[in-house]
Amino acid sequence: MELSAHGMWLLALAGVLLLVSALNRFAPLSAAAWLEFMGLKLIGLAKRQVVVHGQRLPYLHGGRGPALVLVHGFTASKELFLPLARHLTAHVTVYAVDLPGFGAASREADADYSVAEQERVLHAFVCALGLREFHLGGHSMGGGIAARYAALHPQRVLSLWLLAPGATQEVLDTPMIRRYRESGEFALLIRTPEESRAKIAAVAARPLWLPYCVVHAQGVAAAADYHLHRKILDGLVQEAPLEQLFRDLPTPTLLVFGALDPIVPPQCAPTLARIFPRNETRIMAGVGHLPLLEAPGLTAADYLNFVRRLGSSA
Repeated sequence: MELSAHGMWLLALAGVLLLVSALNRFAPLSAAAWLEFMGLKLIGLAKRQVVVHGQRLPYLHGGRGPALVLVHGFTASKELFLPLARHLTAHVTVYAVDLPGFGAASREADADYSVAEQERVLHAFVCALGLREFHLGGHSMGGGIAARYAALHPQRVLSLWLLAPGATQEVLDTPMIRRYRESGEFALLIRTPEESRAKIAAVAARPLWLPYCVVHAQGVAAAADYHLHRKILDGLVQEAPLEQLFRDLPTPTLLVFGALDPIVPPQCAPTLARIFPRNETRIMAGVGHLPLLEAPGLTAADYLNFVRRLGSSA
C-alpha cells in the first residue's frame, strides 16, 4: 500500500522528531546548537561581531524600526534575550551583545570587568555600529551597566529599560549576597553542568521548561567559566551603588521587577525612581529574576506600550 503525500509528510516529521529527541539526550551540545540556529532563523536574527579595544564582541542583530541595544546579566549571554526578541523584532531593531567575559566574547583572566569598564566597552560597541541614538535595555548586571551608560551619555539614550537591574544597595543587602560574602556560594556560580537546572530554579519563581540539551549546554559553559565569573563577582559586590553616583537623571525609564526575585528585590524600585524620576515601574506578580524568560510576551508588550506612550507624549 502506497503512502499518501500527507502520510509521507507525517512519517518524515516523526523521523525528524526522533532524531532531535536522540540528539537532545545523546549529543546535547549539537542539539542545543541546532535549536539555537533554528530559533535565530525563526525570530529573524543574525549572528555578527565587532572588535573593539582588541576584544571580540559577538552580537545578535535583526528586526525593523528604531534601534534597541540589549545588555545581558551576570553569567548570561546575548542568547538569553531570544524569547523576548521573538516579540520585539516586528517593532524594533535588536542589537543584543555579549560583553567581555561572557557568552562568546573575549575573556582574559587579568582583564578589567568592572561596571565602569563594561560601560566603556558598551560605548565603543555602539560607536562601532554607528548608533547615535537608540533605546537601551539591560537585565540584572546589564541593567546596572545600561543605567550607568544612560547617566554618562544621556544624549544618545532615547529610553532606558531596566529588567531586574542589579545596581543599588538593596541588592548588596540581599541574603544571597550576604551568603556569598560569608561562604563563597552563589546560586549563579556552578562548578558542574549538572548544577545548571538548580541554578535556574534558584532564581525563577516557578519551574521553567527548557530542553535538556539547552540546560546542559548552558551548564557546560557556566562550569568552564566558574573561576573567572567568581573573580568578576568579587569585584561586582565591591562596586559603589548607583545611588551614590547619580541622581535626577533625565532619561525616560521603564523599571521592571519580579515580585519574587531573590537577587534584585522590588525594594530597589524607590531608589532607582529617585535616580530616574521620569520612570514607570512594573512589579510582575509571580515572577522571579527572569522576566525575559518567565513572562517574555507580557514583558515585551509592556515595553512596547511604554515606548509608544513616549512617542505620543513627544
